[in-house]
Amino acid sequence: MILKSGLSLPCASSVMKLEVTESGNMSEDRFLRVLAFVKECKDIKAVLFNCCILPSSIPTERIDDSLISRNVKVSCCPDDKIQFNLRSGKLESKTKLPGEVKIRNDDTVASQTSKVMQLMVASANNSPISHV
Repeated sequence: MILKSGLSLPCASSVMKLEVTESGNMSEDRFLRVLAFVKECKDIKAVLFNCCILPSSIPTERIDDSLISRNVKVSCCPDDKIQFNLRSGKLESKTKLPGEVKIRNDDTVASQTSKVMQLMVASANNSPISHV
């Protein structure tokens, strides 16, 4: 994995959790490159994406089976309630989605990101949201 500084990030055997902080929408290709890095780093058990919007779904044939067999957990900050299910290739919520989502101008970026992710999960799973 190449960092924005141009430095290459090595696989360290002591690293068990990778946190990726990136603002805005993360492309499917970028998401898959992160997963490819995790595949190479056999000790990583969890990936946490902070302040970015993940793809709502990815074709399962593009997700490496070794990540599934290793039971790698892929989740989103700030609250870890939204996870990317590597088996189904979809975003999922660990809690019941609210029927109403309020996004305010003065919300923090993390809060706005979390709320947009809730909407994406609802859309990907055909869950009703009555009010935005």
